[in-house]
Amino acid sequence: MLVGSTWPSGVSARNLAHWSQMFHTANGILMYDFGQNCSESWTQQPFQESCNQAKYGFDTPLQYDLRKVSAPAALFEGTDDLMATQPDSKVLQATWNSTVLFKKIYPKVAHMDFVWARRPVMKQDIINTLWGAADKVV
Repeated sequence: MLVGSTWPSGVSARNLAHWSQMFHTANGILMYDFGQNCSESWTQQPFQESCNQAKYGFDTPLQYDLRKVSAPAALFEGTDDLMATQPDSKVLQATWNSTVLFKKIYPKVAHMDFVWARRPVMKQDIINTLWGAADKVV
């Protein structure tokens, strides 16, 4: 019950499923995997389940084209992050076209510590980076 009383409740189940998919794949940063099971009468409606073929036109989810990412970025990494590992970060940096405004690796920090930590060690760095970039990003 302690977890339920302290964690945000607005995270969608599909978002959590996508994190799990990304953790278990070694094929790059992929779009959401809707699966391959969909009926022939599928028509797109809000909140209706889909499948990869109906959504993407392929049986497997597509990779995001990271070369299209060109916005200035900051990299906040944790050594205990299992969802966005340091090797993943290196692939990201080698692929995208972003200017890195700030980069720091925080020891003993996991992925969700950036969102839910009660005493986030990266808090001031995030604030300073946002304020520093505020006049540069239009």
